[in-house]
Amino acid sequence: MKAKFVEYSIYIMFITGILQWDVIILPWFIFSLIQAIHIVSSLIVTILLIIPFVNIHTYKYRKNIVAKRRNSTNGMLLGTTLLLITISGFYLFLVGNRGGDELGSYSFNIHLYGSFALLIFMWYHSAYSNKNIKRKENAKFN
Repeated sequence: MKAKFVEYSIYIMFITGILQWDVIILPWFIFSLIQAIHIVSSLIVTILLIIPFVNIHTYKYRKNIVAKRRNSTNGMLLGTTLLLITISGFYLFLVGNRGGDELGSYSFNIHLYGSFALLIFMWYHSAYSNKNIKRKENAKFN
């Protein structure tokens, strides 16, 4: 259940983040409200939920990852993407994208396009994991 809650939290952060994109034109009042929701919820969810979950999840499967018993490439990509999005998010929160600033532009692009990659990796990771769980449950019944 925790995994689904983390997944849904990431979806909410993605939606509120995409609504801040320049392609979508929103009135300033709505934009500022969505931005505040995105920042506050992202900070709280990342610090209190996502980081502890990823640490526990990785620790739980560390023997399988080290022994190469599982294809952990997607998990590694998921973790790396999550790390880059988190770092760029903290940079954007503390410093921001001031326009003309190369580091701010890189941070913005990593945060924006990395979120699309994160959703793809997360979807594949959860779908692949669920397939393995269902296969193991079916093996128990046979």
